[in-house]
Amino acid sequence: MNSFVEDIEDFFRYLS
Repeated sequence: MNSFVEDIEDFFRYLS
């Protein structure tokens, strides 16, 4: 589950 959250954060950082 933690990996999922990290992926989400990376995804948003990529959009920024």
